[in-house]
Amino acid sequence: MPRLIVSVTPPTPNGDLHIGHIAGPFLSADVFTRVQRAKGHDCILVSYSDDYQSYMHRKELELGVDRIQIANENTERIKGTLAALGIEMSHWLSSYENRHFHGAAAQVYAAAVEAGAVVKRTSCEPWCPSCGTWGYEAFGRGNCNYCGSDSDASQCEQCAYPPEAALMEDFVCKLCGGKFDWPEVEREFLDVERFAGFLSGLYSSQPIRPPMAEWANEVLERGPRLWAITRPGEAGLDLGGNEACRLHTWFLGLAGYIAAVAEYAEDVVGDGALATAFWADRDARLVEFLGYDCAYSHMVVYPSLLSMVPGLSLMPKFYPNQFMKLNGKNLSTSRGHTIWARDLAVDYDRDAVRLFLASVSPEERETDFEVAVFQSWYRTVWQGAIDRLIDLARTERRETGFRSPIGADDTALLDSARRRWKRATDIDSFSMQALAAIVLDLVAMADARASRGLPVADLVETVGELGAALHPELSQRIKTALDGAEDDPVPQKRQSTFMEA
Repeated sequence: MPRLIVSVTPPTPNGDLHIGHIAGPFLSADVFTRVQRAKGHDCILVSYSDDYQSYMHRKELELGVDRIQIANENTERIKGTLAALGIEMSHWLSSYENRHFHGAAAQVYAAAVEAGAVVKRTSCEPWCPSCGTWGYEAFGRGNCNYCGSDSDASQCEQCAYPPEAALMEDFVCKLCGGKFDWPEVEREFLDVERFAGFLSGLYSSQPIRPPMAEWANEVLERGPRLWAITRPGEAGLDLGGNEACRLHTWFLGLAGYIAAVAEYAEDVVGDGALATAFWADRDARLVEFLGYDCAYSHMVVYPSLLSMVPGLSLMPKFYPNQFMKLNGKNLSTSRGHTIWARDLAVDYDRDAVRLFLASVSPEERETDFEVAVFQSWYRTVWQGAIDRLIDLARTERRETGFRSPIGADDTALLDSARRRWKRATDIDSFSMQALAAIVLDLVAMADARASRGLPVADLVETVGELGAALHPELSQRIKTALDGAEDDPVPQKRQSTFMEA
């Protein structure tokens, strides 16, 4: 079975994670990794702290606190939130002054230069003389030159294109609101156009979630031909230590994943060769879970870079997600319109949070987390139907033995659930939302059967088996209940076939 490196887009450590982070890439990556491991795949799940992000500089100015202190404190919060929700990363890398990160960045950059894909150009860039800041990303704001939406000049959250500051309208300093001067700056650019054929072939070789499949090919036609990779004088990794090559964070993402795997292999497993074995394996896959606003870097830039780095043979598989709303409005930490994921984990059973967020995951379209709907579901389904069904199934097994007689309709129902599960958990068609739908459909069917006095144990057992990656603690609870209560003989288990690849 192919080895899998599973990555999650690194969060900017200027705060904790909200429900959108979890319902989007983080929970999806965890569920994907759990189910692939259950099938026998060797998986490494990684992410890292985006310490070189431009927004960390702005946070430092806003709070008057060193940005690395802020990053370290929030990284611990983020890791704590993931643990509270049962999201088990193989490794989390802190990128600031990390030797693995610096080495991987140098490796990727050198490969691109050696391949002739990096060119130097003089461009006019935004400089605020009043604030003494460059407007490359966190310190500049205007209207995206592709879609007209409010955006910085990195990656637009509306259209996912990389806006070009000089072409954006009403582009002003984020600190003072003033207009920028536009001095000439020598920067380095990735020649994106040379990879168009390669990328088009990559996109056609795999199913990509809508609407990103259409976006992927469209961006090759409409997007920039050259994509800046350096930002002199601003945030990023100063590769040479003299401002001659300050690589910005969007270029550094691939290096972050390479570094996280290397540090995991060396420091956690104690076998540095493991990283090489994964990256050099032509049958291995890099499975990227990402918010769609990160699509340009992950779906255009990183595959292009991967194709040039010696020893990195695997190609990526993309799982982008859209945004989640809260009670019909956009999530906004600045306006206080958010729910921190940690708070949900404190107030509710974490498996319930995992299952519900999976059911409303914004995989292909924007979804809405409605607090009243979640609270009602928690009472009626999680604390009501599921608890009741487990009790009924336990009693049924005690009274009738391990297996209840089922008819043709039940057999067809279970076979259908298995087929749906296989598709939902396939490497190329994975859907956490579809997996949650299978579980909730089985719960609803079992509840309907229970209301008619019909057996439910087989359906409840199937919920535990098929939903184990979504709700591991609930699945263990079901298994314990159906294996036999204390002082009862443990009935012989029948072999499950649901986890077959």
